[in-house]
Amino acid sequence: MTQTDPAPLGIVVPVRNERARLQQSVPAVLACVGGLDARIIWVCNGCTDDSAWLIRHIAGSTAEVIELVRPGKTSALQAGDDALEGRFPRIYLDADVILTADGLQKLIAPLIDGAADLTAARRVHDTEGVSYLSAAIARTWESLPYAKHAAFLGAIGLSAAGRSRW
Repeated sequence: MTQTDPAPLGIVVPVRNERARLQQSVPAVLACVGGLDARIIWVCNGCTDDSAWLIRHIAGSTAEVIELVRPGKTSALQAGDDALEGRFPRIYLDADVILTADGLQKLIAPLIDGAADLTAARRVHDTEGVSYLSAAIARTWESLPYAKHAAFLGAIGLSAAGRSRW
């Protein structure tokens, strides 16, 4: 996919009391989709902080924010799916994940060209300036076979065919 050949991308971002990270993650996802035919649905589920307000404040008056009273990631994902209707490919992005334009392209390119029905991001731990113990825990986690090959971490992409099997 190129900037001149956009696909109708849908992004669902479930949010549960993520105020601290939204100040970084909302501008990041907005920057990623610049120039693309993308629709982002933030779904605040059971938030007791001002996450919904902050998203609207950062993203502007056209931000699509759904507010659910009860917490639950499953219901948040479903509400986002319902709002996006038939828009694919679709990205499910945790609200605390900082997505780059390159990362977004890597998630959606195989979905658009039919090479995959599901894509997932690999977690990268930023260990700059953290304690020795925190860095050691991150290195250990990243070395586990599950983390390398089976963990779905923070950003998942699905084609329409992949979503139909979910």
